[in-house]
Amino acid sequence: YWMLSKTGEIRRDESCLDYSGTDVILYPCHGSKGNQQWIYNPQ
Repeated sequence: YWMLSKTGEIRRDESCLDYSGTDVILYPCHGSKGNQQWIYNPQ
């Protein structure tokens, strides 16, 4: 399963979804937001 953390990371264990402008990849979570910060909009 995946979860959205309080800091906006979509994570599974120690891996986070990371977007650098072209592809979404799995990358170790670093907690610095940036490429790993996601915003949930329920609308």
